[in-house]
Amino acid sequence: MIRTAALLFVIASIQAFILPSKHRFTPFLQGSTVSIGPESGSWQEDVDKILDVDTTCDSRREKATELLSKSSAIFDDVKSAVEERDIKKLAPPNLAYGKAVVGLQAFRRQLFSDVIPDLLFNEGPKMLQDAPRLVNELVTDGPKSMSKAMSKGQELVEKARDISQDPTMLQNTLDDVRREVKNVVKSTPEGLQTPSYKVLKTEDEYEIRQYSSYSVCATELSGDSNDQSNMSPLVTGKGFNKLAGYIFGQNLDMTTPVIIGSGEMEFVLPSGLTSESAPIPEEMDVMLRDIKEECVAVREFTGLATDGEIMRQRASLEDALLADGIAYDNLSFRVLQYNPPYTLPWLRRNEVALTLIEYIPEATIVEESVEDVAVDDETAFFSAPEAGD
Repeated sequence: MIRTAALLFVIASIQAFILPSKHRFTPFLQGSTVSIGPESGSWQEDVDKILDVDTTCDSRREKATELLSKSSAIFDDVKSAVEERDIKKLAPPNLAYGKAVVGLQAFRRQLFSDVIPDLLFNEGPKMLQDAPRLVNELVTDGPKSMSKAMSKGQELVEKARDISQDPTMLQNTLDDVRREVKNVVKSTPEGLQTPSYKVLKTEDEYEIRQYSSYSVCATELSGDSNDQSNMSPLVTGKGFNKLAGYIFGQNLDMTTPVIIGSGEMEFVLPSGLTSESAPIPEEMDVMLRDIKEECVAVREFTGLATDGEIMRQRASLEDALLADGIAYDNLSFRVLQYNPPYTLPWLRRNEVALTLIEYIPEATIVEESVEDVAVDDETAFFSAPEAGD
């Protein structure tokens, strides 16, 4: 029995591989109301460090050696976890890999409660209905798309040739590739700008932030039918492509998070740009907008941002705010998604957010969100606790 539990723990740890621990984000996951953590210098912390993608090989070897000296404590904790049926003793949720294990459990629930039923009864049938139209568009736009693809391919070939001949460009490209590989297993992607904020209050169920002003480009989200959700991959995919076309077409840096709310999708503009100074969009359905400084309550969750999960997380956030007597603007609800599509689902960082009404913060600010991150020398714009090195 104990061997089985130990094996399951190892498997869960591998599945949880590899989350950043240097910039940990306080989890407020479903069902977690009590923070359970290991003692300082525990074997769980050693495992967390070993699994951290940013840990050096020398540090991993050192931590692995330390683990061997703690085999008795590991055995006792595994035995206790089996007897009490408490995985938190092996994977504390305040550690990165423990949070990943919780995320894996949440993702499994999402698969059976949201993803599979939606695919069978909503998205699947709609895709079949849209198949003739999609085929017609492919035939009609095929030559034009092929021409664009060939032109883009030629540009990529020329760029690859330039990179191979320039050592600096080659090194920068390799650094970008390494960073994107890391982002497969990072809750908050490395190397992307995000609006600056200060954490005013942290509770088990939510976090209150004071955001500085920032600007966005936005587009409306609309499905092919009135009953199609704005979170449908077909709908969000169209919105994403429109905004990405503007960002990349103007050679602007990509940012995070992608914000969805009130029938719109928004991309945060890079630091220093406003609706007045940003390049004018060529597409009529792409708009520029300035967001004023505001106080926001957010609740983080892992997995996929399905309609069902968003409803559950919104209800939990609203219930917690009401219980604490905090007023909010019900019409301000939005969903924040931080990760590229290739990040492992159970490691993804999503948030639901509500703007607060006349919130008076406590005298002491709990945590500053700005990290020493260097991208284009604009560190003040980097604020997420896991934004990377």
